[in-house]
Amino acid sequence: MTETGTVKRWKGSFGFIAPDSGGEDIFVHQSVIKLEGYRALVPNEKVQFDIEVEEGGRKKAINLTGPNGGELKGLWDEGEEHKTGTVARWRMDKGFGFIKPEEEGAEDIFVHRSVIQCLEENDPALQMGETVQYTVIEENGRTKAGKVTGANGRPVKGVPKEMAGGMMGGSYGAAPMYGAPPVMGGYGGYGGPMGGGGYGGAPMGGGGYGAPRFSPYGGGGRGGGRGRGRY
Repeated sequence: MTETGTVKRWKGSFGFIAPDSGGEDIFVHQSVIKLEGYRALVPNEKVQFDIEVEEGGRKKAINLTGPNGGELKGLWDEGEEHKTGTVARWRMDKGFGFIKPEEEGAEDIFVHRSVIQCLEENDPALQMGETVQYTVIEENGRTKAGKVTGANGRPVKGVPKEMAGGMMGGSYGAAPMYGAPPVMGGYGGYGGPMGGGGYGGAPMGGGGYGAPRFSPYGGGGRGGGRGRGRY
């Protein structure tokens, strides 16, 4: 029997769906989701599925797709335009990186951790070579990613919160397993604690996109401008 419903909650590899027909929530495991690669659902996502009754009477979803057997939208709203790319560089200790668009010849897109849609139990971060989807926005004359998800609109896995702490960035610094050891160089125009680089961001910097709480685009050193620092 085919049903439709709304994802009520999702945790790790399983979750529950509120069926449109009413009644008890339906259990769903990631293995039944019709997606390639990383499979997960997003709360409030509309889905279609068949129901299988297990021994003991518990119902579970199987053959899960988007409405009418279509694609799952994930974190993307209907009609929300987005692009696909690959993570070219990521600085765990700085909380930013760059996405290489799939379009040939396109410039890499700056991305900050604050726009990454991540699993709730983890800290937002990207991995080199990871496929992502993203929107592009203009801010202060510069192009950057405005919203970033994993492939198929799924949340990015991120990194465990306990692994995200580091020597230079507090809870957002480098961790040995996931990032390079902290260094003092910024990424040129993307600022540093004392510099006025374009993306700035440390408490004392005058960078255009800075936010004192997260020191989002901070590098080290005093350099501003667009030249590369010790990236």
